[in-house]
Amino acid sequence: MKSKISTRYFFVAIIALSLFSFLYVNLHAAYYSRQGADNSPLKVVQPVMMEDENDQKRDIPVPDITILSRIYDIAQRYTRTHH
Repeated sequence: MKSKISTRYFFVAIIALSLFSFLYVNLHAAYYSRQGADNSPLKVVQPVMMEDENDQKRDIPVPDITILSRIYDIAQRYTRTHH
């Protein structure tokens, strides 16, 4: 005689597997992150130099070849004959 697994047991198994996976991943990550922080040789916080971006003048030079190629492109557009 074959017994059929009801959908209730199927969903209970899925929920149990999901809960076990969630707990395993979080506990594993918490254990190794704590263990890695305890064994780290460098625990010195280095200062970070912060600069105000508005104080610096940002002149990005445009190469001459870019300007010349743009003028050439515009000139070609206006001199083309449309049939």
